[in-house]
Amino acid sequence: MKKTTFAVCCAILTSTGATFADTAYSGALSGKAYLWPYESLCSLSEPPTPPKEIRTEKDTSIARRGCVDLEKEWGKPAAVRVHFVNASKAKGEVVIKGLSAISVKSKAGSAARALGLQLRLPDPLGGPSTVGIVAALKGTLAFAVPEKGGAIDLVLLFKTALVGDSVAIGSSAPMRIEK
Repeated sequence: MKKTTFAVCCAILTSTGATFADTAYSGALSGKAYLWPYESLCSLSEPPTPPKEIRTEKDTSIARRGCVDLEKEWGKPAAVRVHFVNASKAKGEVVIKGLSAISVKSKAGSAARALGLQLRLPDPLGGPSTVGIVAALKGTLAFAVPEKGGAIDLVLLFKTALVGDSVAIGSSAPMRIEK
């Protein structure tokens, strides 16, 4: 199996051509969701523990868009920080099979898919990695969660999300959004 690795300042993006499991979490991971305050998409801060290692399936495509364009299109969407902690001695993994695998369900019962996700990605031309908003994802991203006590944060964007709503990634148990 051919393995391609892109090393960058703060993250590693690896394409192995492997196929990932359908479950969103592997290992002994627990997740919590919080509203993530910000002033504008252009000033959306990176979370405290962004993923350092990201794997993709073969033929995964990621489209990032500029914050100014997205603000014109989306306005000010709700940002939700999802914090995953690993209780296992082995590395865990959070798997996202397309943005459509991420949803928020309101207390009233209506559900909506994620608009995007904030991510630090390598520069394809070899420059430093940059934080941006992934507005389209075809394929699968897998985020490594370091062993025992290790954690990562993902920032997800939804049209609306409130305290008490629930975020779900794939078929995993929903996480209630806290303040």
